[in-house]
Amino acid sequence: MKSIAPAIRALPALLICGVLVFAQQNQAPLGDDPAQFDARVEAATVRHDANFFSTVLAEDVRFTHGTGLVQNKQQWVDSIRKGAGQTVVRELDSTQVEPHGDLVETLGHVHVEVKGAKDIAREYHIWFVRLYQKRQGGWQLVSNRTVRQVNGALPTS
Repeated sequence: MKSIAPAIRALPALLICGVLVFAQQNQAPLGDDPAQFDARVEAATVRHDANFFSTVLAEDVRFTHGTGLVQNKQQWVDSIRKGAGQTVVRELDSTQVEPHGDLVETLGHVHVEVKGAKDIAREYHIWFVRLYQKRQGGWQLVSNRTVRQVNGALPTS
């Protein structure tokens, strides 16, 4: 009968490898580059990725829409999940990043086009201020405020 001693000796190394792989898979999806935070949020919105938002939104997050509607974390995640039947295009531009240690403020503009189940298209533009904070070893979105919203195409002059 073969000895199981070599397998027992290898067990701690295997456990450590498993923990490292698990930790890498569960790193904050926002990453460490604040210049990329908003692009990741917009891409997750287009994908209707409720799991992404469940991970990156702080428990005390506030999302203030241009309409005045204010959502908490659960309401925001639910709205992402409900939008899954829509085709959405979100073009991010004009992003500015202001780092302040464990806080990062971003300001930007998003051109949004939404096509619903009945092929009714909506177009609008939003300007936002977002606040990210480093918490529990990763970045979380703690505030998203639409500061201006224009429905339809922007006027050309």
